[in-house]
Amino acid sequence: MFDFNFDGNIDAFEMGLSCMILDEIEKEEKRDSLTNNLSFSGLDETEFELMSDDEREEFLLDNDLDIDSFDFD
Repeated sequence: MFDFNFDGNIDAFEMGLSCMILDEIEKEEKRDSLTNNLSFSGLDETEFELMSDDEREEFLLDNDLDIDSFDFD
């Protein structure tokens, strides 16, 4: 998958790099999902970021969105 030197083996560097790349892809997909869910609910990311944690939780619950699927950090 990430055999950069084409030796047929994935060494520690290639494995570590592939994990970092896949992690970034997953984070991007979550951000896109959040943006889509917010826009369907009539809110943009800036407004959501300015909310307190309690307001965010209430908004997600009111719009039937899964709180556990959002990372507020």
